Amino acid sequence: MCVVYADRTHAAIRRPFQAPPPSPDCCFGRRHSSRDGARADERSECESSGCARRPAEPNSGQHLDAGQWQSKVEQLSTDYLHFMDDLGEHVPIIAHGYDYMPPSNKGVKYDGFRVTGPWVLPAMIAKNITDVTLQRALVKEMMNDFNDILAKMQAKYPLNFIHVDLRGMFVESDWLNEIHLKQAGFKRVAQAFMDAIDNRLPAVQQARKDAGL
Repeated sequence: MCVVYADRTHAAIRRPFQAPPPSPDCCFGRRHSSRDGARADERSECESSGCARRPAEPNSGQHLDAGQWQSKVEQLSTDYLHFMDDLGEHVPIIAHGYDYMPPSNKGVKYDGFRVTGPWVLPAMIAKNITDVTLQRALVKEMMNDFNDILAKMQAKYPLNFIHVDLRGMFVESDWLNEIHLKQAGFKRVAQAFMDAIDNRLPAVQQARKDAGL
């Protein structure tokens, strides 16, 4: 899942003292603010709809460069479309969208030696984002965006794509480092995939059969 890599996040994160955009993004790019003439009932409708895209914190979206981040999000969507072009004709794709990993200074180690990482925390520190609460809010913002991509793919391509939503499944102690879980956590991810295979895939396979795929 490449959204957490430094080259995917660094350019999209704003320094705290940069001027924020007029309002946080919502519902796949729809913007709500008095400056763009959005009505209060539109905002209320969005908030009551359960849209996972809503900002995780009131100020978190102000620290994402809207143009840069939207470009990254669109590239991820394109990447998954390529996957479906290559595989979707033959088999449905099952993909997960990560949980809210805690930024940390722990890299990936093999045999006790650091091989690579960390990724998220250095990108934030480089932009002078040092407040832990804000760091985690930014992660939540980006992970919500990523999961929204997968949910949208599932809704648009129900015969080709299954989204496994892991958000809220893990706590900080479940993480080995920024992007990898401990063994027990990976077992829970595996179980989530098994649940999707056992409980959701059969209906997709039948629908594909009915559609002549």
